[in-house]
Amino acid sequence: MSSKASPAELAGRARQLYLDLLLRGVPGVVDAVVRGANGVAKQKADPATAFKRQNIALDLVRPAPVWERALAEALRAEPNAPLVMRTMDSVADALADAEGGEPDFDLVGDAAIDTQILASRLALSLNDRAAWELSDLSAR
Repeated sequence: MSSKASPAELAGRARQLYLDLLLRGVPGVVDAVVRGANGVAKQKADPATAFKRQNIALDLVRPAPVWERALAEALRAEPNAPLVMRTMDSVADALADAEGGEPDFDLVGDAAIDTQILASRLALSLNDRAAWELSDLSAR
């Protein structure tokens, strides 16, 4: 007979499983980025654009192992905290981060997640009610 796990324990196990799956996928993501850049570089374009694409593809290959290590280390750094990574504004920012800059991660608290879930449920409830009233009025 097994005892019921607390929600905190279940959340911890779920986060650990999620992080394990993310860590397994890191090499594939980095390879996909490099392959995608190479694919775009091979597409036909005017000479100036083709030159820029080829340079970017070549510049992405060099720091790929650094990205892979940095991403894996960042994921392992705090296994019980969800991470939200900022979006990169440009390839130059991504290259600067991969070459030694620290990634910018923010911790998201449980209260913030609970608030977002409640707000989402409220919005869905209001949407359902409005749709029901609209269909009722349309039927009349």
